[in-house]
Amino acid sequence: MLALALAAAVLAVTAALGAASLRLRSRVSFLLALYVLASAEVVALTEVLSLGDAVGRTGYLVGEGVLLAVAAAAWLTRGLPLPALPRLDRIALRRHPLVAALAALVTASLLFQAFLVVSSPPNNNDSLTYHLSRAAEWYQRGAVERFPSYQEIHNAYPPNAGMEILYGFSFLGRDTLAAAPQLLARLALLAAVFGLARRAGFPRAAAAFATLVFSCLTLVVVQAVTTQNDLVVAALVAAAAFLALESVGRDARAAPLAGLALGLAVGTKWTGAAAVPILALLAVAASRNRRALARLALWSVAGAVAVGSYGYALNLADTGNPLGEVEALGGVETDPSVSAAASTAYRIVLDFADFSSYHRNANEDTSFFGTLGWALMLPLSAGFTLAWARRSTLPVRGALALALPYAVVFLALAHPYDRFTGRLLIAPVALTAALAAWVYGRRWVTPFVGALAATTLVLAVVFNEAKPVGVRGAAVWTLSRTEAQTLKDPPLGEVVAALDARVPADGRLGAVLRKSAWSYPLYGRTLGRRVTYLEPGGALAAARRLGLRWVVFSDGVPVERSAPGWRFTEFARGWTLAERS
Repeated sequence: MLALALAAAVLAVTAALGAASLRLRSRVSFLLALYVLASAEVVALTEVLSLGDAVGRTGYLVGEGVLLAVAAAAWLTRGLPLPALPRLDRIALRRHPLVAALAALVTASLLFQAFLVVSSPPNNNDSLTYHLSRAAEWYQRGAVERFPSYQEIHNAYPPNAGMEILYGFSFLGRDTLAAAPQLLARLALLAAVFGLARRAGFPRAAAAFATLVFSCLTLVVVQAVTTQNDLVVAALVAAAAFLALESVGRDARAAPLAGLALGLAVGTKWTGAAAVPILALLAVAASRNRRALARLALWSVAGAVAVGSYGYALNLADTGNPLGEVEALGGVETDPSVSAAASTAYRIVLDFADFSSYHRNANEDTSFFGTLGWALMLPLSAGFTLAWARRSTLPVRGALALALPYAVVFLALAHPYDRFTGRLLIAPVALTAALAAWVYGRRWVTPFVGALAATTLVLAVVFNEAKPVGVRGAAVWTLSRTEAQTLKDPPLGEVVAALDARVPADGRLGAVLRKSAWSYPLYGRTLGRRVTYLEPGGALAAARRLGLRWVVFSDGVPVERSAPGWRFTEFARGWTLAERS
């Protein structure tokens, strides 16, 4: 923990010196620069260290020391500039009690979620299936690289958010802070949405109201305590949008940061790349200055190459396709018909009527944005889009409004419908949420929206399926690690407990798993257990050749019970452990 605290401090100071050296004009630009530069440091260092299989505590500390020296030299050369730091305006807070109340509630939720992050293990399905599994594999290998696996998503999906998880693994050797990147992204989104609202011409109090309302939406709240990557990519897209507006408007020095944020988003999730057209539209709507737009485009290309291309390059080298083995991924629409695309778009819009929190099952994958999704976000998007078409609103507001319909159409064309689509819409909803500032000050609407936002936030925290707070049954922080980790599938607790009891924490374990089976618990709580993924059929013979004493079979794969010299133990849910006699 001391090493991580030191590394985090150096990371923050380096980012602060770099941001200060740019002499950015706005406080929001400085805050987002801190977030973007710190993220870029982790990603860039991980990429460089991976070339020599040197990812780890020592490699990070040495690399951060070099970057700190460079940032300090730049800061000294620029004349020791000091940024304009945010300040608390108590008089303004007294004038806007609803904003003050929402700010207090959001702050309390962030503090409570920070407690949840450190007091309970990651336990949502995607975390245990691939987000943490591949980070654990990279941790053991000392490099972010492709590796033999039972499912292509371990290798094909962009790695940037996983690199941030790997950073924590490298110092702690466990997942204590694995969800921190998502929580920090929720914090960064507060600054980004506020900044977008200000650039769209709204007053400061109205912009604060908009960003606080966004931070209360169900999916934004429940994702903040997971190791998903949807909040991370949303924060980077929103930061890129704000910094792009700054760069083509009043501060050209924000252009490199906009490009860096976009590159990080592209390297985090494919939805980051999908946001490029709407970000381009936003920049064009804000300025017709060709030189500023060309400068922004060049920095965006540079950012995509520097911190967005690494995973795609690995895929290209290994499979000949920058997206990896697409046919093995699933969830990709290759030839949508008009009727299928229309049906998907229609169902996505219907899903905005989200009452999951009211039904006590707020979920990081299947929830949408609470009652404000359909009661506020959709009307704002439709209203400002029509207003722009009639030339009765600012072009920037119209471009922000188009983010949501563009995303729905894109998903309808590129992604078959499933009930997990909401998480892919967090970024466009963040852009649209800046328009919620228009609501503020309207006598009857503002209190109603504020009350709905507060209710949504409280319900999302209290009824988060993955992180129960004791309203129904035990609170997650009172459970054992195994109980908390398998909270969403309690029968698998028997498997995890048996592996921890029989296989040493630094042992070697073979695994024959069906696609989408949990694999992260196989690495053990200290990430020291080596996992070798085996193909079904002949797995035990291969295990014998490799000198493996234990092989675990998930449900849905054949178990070779006739193989001599192995003892089999069956568990719940069809899992089996084979142990060599």
